[in-house]
Amino acid sequence: MIGTISTKVSSIFLPNKTSLYTPFMDVFLAGGAAIAFFVVFYFFVDTNASLVHFAWATYFISFLVNYPHFIASYQILYGDSKSSFFDTKSNTPYLYRLWFAGLIVPVVLFGFFYYALSSGSTLGTPIYMGYLVSAMFFFVGWHYIKQIYGCVIVLSSAKQVYYSALERRAILAPLYLLWILSFVAANINGATAAFYDIGYQTMQVPQLYVTLSYILLTIATLFLVLVLIRKYKKTGTYPPLGALAALGAIYIWYIPAITHPLYFYIIPFFHSLQYLLFVLAYRRNKAIAETGRLQVSETSASSSSSSSSSSSSVFAQLSLYGMGVFVLIPFLLLALFTYMNPSAFTSVEVYIATALSTPAISSEFLITVLVVFIVLASVVLLARLSARKSAFGKFSLFFVNAYVLGFLFFAVVPSSLDALALRQALPGVLSYDSAIFKGSLYLFFFTVFINIHHYFIDNVIWKKENPHIRKYLFNNSTEIPAGTKIAQ
Repeated sequence: MIGTISTKVSSIFLPNKTSLYTPFMDVFLAGGAAIAFFVVFYFFVDTNASLVHFAWATYFISFLVNYPHFIASYQILYGDSKSSFFDTKSNTPYLYRLWFAGLIVPVVLFGFFYYALSSGSTLGTPIYMGYLVSAMFFFVGWHYIKQIYGCVIVLSSAKQVYYSALERRAILAPLYLLWILSFVAANINGATAAFYDIGYQTMQVPQLYVTLSYILLTIATLFLVLVLIRKYKKTGTYPPLGALAALGAIYIWYIPAITHPLYFYIIPFFHSLQYLLFVLAYRRNKAIAETGRLQVSETSASSSSSSSSSSSSVFAQLSLYGMGVFVLIPFLLLALFTYMNPSAFTSVEVYIATALSTPAISSEFLITVLVVFIVLASVVLLARLSARKSAFGKFSLFFVNAYVLGFLFFAVVPSSLDALALRQALPGVLSYDSAIFKGSLYLFFFTVFINIHHYFIDNVIWKKENPHIRKYLFNNSTEIPAGTKIAQ
């Protein structure tokens, strides 16, 4: 009896043919963790509690989850999908979207940034930067709700649950209304806000629009419930738990009336975990498939059967490895940093900016840079060497790159540029007045640029038309419904 229970419990942590990654990870990352944490925050955490400790916790776990999730999309677009950029025999609309997201959007963003800097106006330049902030927050809503929709469709597909056109519209209706509600609620009566010390002006939306949004959302939610009940009565099928968790998560993220001030700051963390569920499944399956082909080509036919028999073991090992890296470690660190003394820490950005802004760079800073460089270079080198030999190495290399590049492009590079700009060490208009931007212009731009570009990247890579995603996302023969936007 105990053995049977133990087997059933352990099975939820291992992949099977009806899960995207594993039964536990599908539910936990898609929204289960977000809902559980919200319940704890809502009932047991004082809304007036100090934000300082929690802010430090969310800052440090950003390097483990939030930043890697952004960089993962770049690796898939410019790495895995690079051959598709010049595949003129493939789907032409998909090819156009690749070039639009991969070239046009970044050129436009960089061009706008340079134009704003070169305008030479102490008043106009910050206003232009504020437009970027407004654009970023507008696209956030679209990005979040489309990722939720992707979770519902893909996790359902893994369990052979499909939706009619009416059912898909019923799912999308409350999602779009949640986006509208959150956007309207953030733009009531107009206000001046700041992002990385860059001010921007919100819209002046009447309170009536918020009330109307709540009414329409309630109607759309009830309609969705009725449609799903009808589906169950008609076909005996219903959305899997992971899909329902994803739907539940977006409600607690986006409805202003039930939010918690501290929980609000960790929503991007849970959104990133949800995104990584797809990345983990895709990269695991791809690493195993590629390694299997190498083994078959380098060994005799008689040894291929033994390679095949061990694939399930490798599959399970990689699944547990990903679970530890993106579930166990981040949540342990979240708990640790929440209760540690925040005065003992200095952010990476402040440390770099302070060191590079001084007339003479200290030897301690140079030693620190050397040590960090050696550590990062060693980790990347070891991962690359391992990637040549095993699925574990290929799987690890992808996420090592995501960690390292996230650390560089969200902290090291922009902070260094800010410090050099303030010392007037950058050419032309690339240097700026600290009185206008307070020493964080490049940190601001890199953050906004990657956020906005990320939404356009996801709009092309996570679709069935992408041959790499179509081939490796699922570990079985499950088909993705045509036109589905998978994870964005």
